Amino acid sequence: MLLRRFTRAPEHQNLPGTGLGLAIADELARACGGSLTVAPTGPHGLTVEFRLPAL
Repeated sequence: MLLRRFTRAPEHQNLPGTGLGLAIADELARACGGSLTVAPTGPHGLTVEFRLPAL
């Protein structure tokens, strides 16, 4: 769900931003044959892994 356009966490609804960053990064990764994964980091935060194939 975090990789969908305009998705914002409820606690970040009133902060600046559009909710497009992860969606754009995911599209770029897939267009290059790679992937983008997200996982929660406790107790707060998010780990984002952007992988591209080796040339």
